[in-house]
Amino acid sequence: MAVNVARLGKPLLYNYRYDQLNRLVNMDSWRSSGITWSSLTKILDYRESVAYDAMATY
Repeated sequence: MAVNVARLGKPLLYNYRYDQLNRLVNMDSWRSSGITWSSLTKILDYRESVAYDAMATY
């Protein structure tokens, strides 16, 4: 997903990864370091990793 918010400066690109049951397990973000999307730099500020416990009851 690409987001362009003027206050953030350059547009951000978000990459999401899902497991076999379509649950979100990972998210990372990228910023263009040039004027095209061919030069991406990974941003470590917004990393998210999620794990699921099949035995957990809520």
